[in-house]
Amino acid sequence: MKDAPPDRPRRLLFQDEGRFGRINDTRRCWAPLPVRPVVGQQIVREYLYGFVAVSPFDGACTSLILPWADTQTMTLFLRHTAREFRDSFCLMLLDGAGWHHARDLALPDNLRLLFLPPYSPELNPVEHVWEYLRENHFGNDTFATLEEVGQRLCEGLRTLADQPALVRSLTCFDWLNTIRLSSNYYQNVPACPLIPADPQGRAAVPCPVHNGPWQVWQPGIRGVPVRSAPWQAVQFDVGSASPARWTAGG
Repeated sequence: MKDAPPDRPRRLLFQDEGRFGRINDTRRCWAPLPVRPVVGQQIVREYLYGFVAVSPFDGACTSLILPWADTQTMTLFLRHTAREFRDSFCLMLLDGAGWHHARDLALPDNLRLLFLPPYSPELNPVEHVWEYLRENHFGNDTFATLEEVGQRLCEGLRTLADQPALVRSLTCFDWLNTIRLSSNYYQNVPACPLIPADPQGRAAVPCPVHNGPWQVWQPGIRGVPVRSAPWQAVQFDVGSASPARWTAGG
């Protein structure tokens, strides 16, 4: 954060990837007595990967659904996140997956990575996002195609994007309120490292960290297909209900 522009608001992000596929998630459910509920079960090893970054303090989030997780798809997601939060300088906390450390990982100018301690998923609030999606959108359902999985995941991500208060309740852990992005890095910072309040005071609420004004901001969520990628993919635009299939170079 030392190289962050002094006049640019700071934003804390947490990032993670989740795998969703056609091996269904069997969970408990309600049924009237004496009925014993019967749910479908299947094991089909086809998967998609959801990439999500959340801003716990205001509930803003951004996401992509991609065919697998590697250095190239991670670079694509970082580029997408940097564009969604283009007005902020972002510090992204994430785990130590191999593609997060890769030499070929391209890092945008307004984003820096900070790695969580090894074997500590409980420190990553995005784990609660995955649990919410599996509990409320995937439990006890079977899917005939991978496209159906992608559409259901799109629906869940749109639900979260439309409810920043819900995202904040899932991800803003108590210990996060002790973090000051200005500590030991820079001086003469604004009252809050997040998005400053509107000059006219609209949509401004007290910041839980700095007791200063900040503005709740909800970004749009959309897919960013990059046609130079050397693989065939199914790109799901979470801003719409239908997946768009495209081929590299097509």
